[in-house]
Amino acid sequence: MYKLKNLVLLFITFSMSCSNKSNFVQRQNSSCLRYFDQSLKMEVYTAPSEPAEYPGGMAAAISLVHTNTIYPEQDELQLKASICFVVDIMGELNSIAIYKKEIADYSNLDFELIRAFKKMKKWKPAKCNGRKVPSLVIIPLHIDVS
Repeated sequence: MYKLKNLVLLFITFSMSCSNKSNFVQRQNSSCLRYFDQSLKMEVYTAPSEPAEYPGGMAAAISLVHTNTIYPEQDELQLKASICFVVDIMGELNSIAIYKKEIADYSNLDFELIRAFKKMKKWKPAKCNGRKVPSLVIIPLHIDVS
């Protein structure tokens, strides 16, 4: 196994469920879109007025993931993955998963990326109309091992 030479992260918030087990019921009675996540038993915002942020910004998140990820050699052909999670009102990451992929189909790289994200410190929670809310975050990862 060897360290990644270059890891590029793009930060987006997306209006879909992170988990296939979530009941995606869109609610629009406020200015922020949200759905009820069955596994977390809470409403999760997909379009908050202020998105969740990692302390130090995405550059700090990229650096942390780059530092804490070891690229498994047998996954050389996998150069993309999208990780998703919910940032709760305390800034903790919940339901960290690979977006649109069943756990049975996870590669060694997928498990390694989840492990690296679990090492992250608390995020600044999202806000809707000035109130802290749990929010869905999806981050596409593009890996360059050259």
